[in-house]
Amino acid sequence: MNIAETGFDVLYEEGACLAVAKPGGLLTQAARGIDSLEVRIKEFIAAREERKGGIYLGMVHRLDRPVSGVLVMGTNRRTARRLAEQFEGRMVHKVYWALVEGQIDGDEGTWRDYLRKIPKVAHAEVVEENSPGAREAILRYQVVHRYDKLCWLQIQLKTGRMHQIRVQAAARGFGRARAAPPARHRRTPSRTDAAGRDRTLCRASPAPCRLERASRTRREHVGQAAQGDRR
Repeated sequence: MNIAETGFDVLYEEGACLAVAKPGGLLTQAARGIDSLEVRIKEFIAAREERKGGIYLGMVHRLDRPVSGVLVMGTNRRTARRLAEQFEGRMVHKVYWALVEGQIDGDEGTWRDYLRKIPKVAHAEVVEENSPGAREAILRYQVVHRYDKLCWLQIQLKTGRMHQIRVQAAARGFGRARAAPPARHRRTPSRTDAAGRDRTLCRASPAPCRLERASRTRREHVGQAAQGDRR
C-alpha cells in the first residue's frame, strides 16, 4: 500500500497482525474528530473490506507525534492481547533514531536519570531520585554518524517514560532530541533468533543524504543569522 494513498505504509500483514509505518507529524491516536493514524487505518480497512463501522484496532504501543516509525497492532482482540503480552514480556526489540545538537563524548554509553510527568501538562522533566513521582529512566545509545553540529544516535530504551529521549538529551545540554529525518520504513525477511523463534523485522533504511541535508540546512541558517548580526 502506497503512503500517498493512505498516509501510511503497510509493511506487514498476516492474519490479524498488522505493522505500518507512521509518518512524522501524525498523532498515533486522538480524540474523536481529530486526524490520527488510528483513524486512517480504520478507514483503510473499512474501504478495503467494504464494511461500515465496527472496525476493531488494538493499538498496543504508540509513537509521539513528531516521530516516524513502525507500529504493530492487532485487528482483533485476541491478537492485540497477544501482542501486548509480547511487549510486556520484552519480546519485541525496538530501536530508535534521533538527532541531537552538539557532539557527544564517546561512541556509545548509557544515560540514567529520574523523570516525572509535570502535573496538568503533557511534558516530563528530570528530577532528583527522591522527588515525588520520580521514575527511573535508562537508555543506551550508539553514535551512528557525526555531523558538524549534530549527532545521529541509535537508541535502545531500557525504560519507557514520557518523552524520555528528548528530555534526557536536553538535560545533558544537547537540546531536545529530534526525530531523524524521514526514512524509508520496510519489512525485511523473517529470521530465527537464538531461541529458535521466527522473528519478522520491520525497520527504517538509513537515509544519510537526508541527514546530511538537515545538517547543511542548519549550518546555512546559522551562517545567515550571523551575517544578519554583522549588518
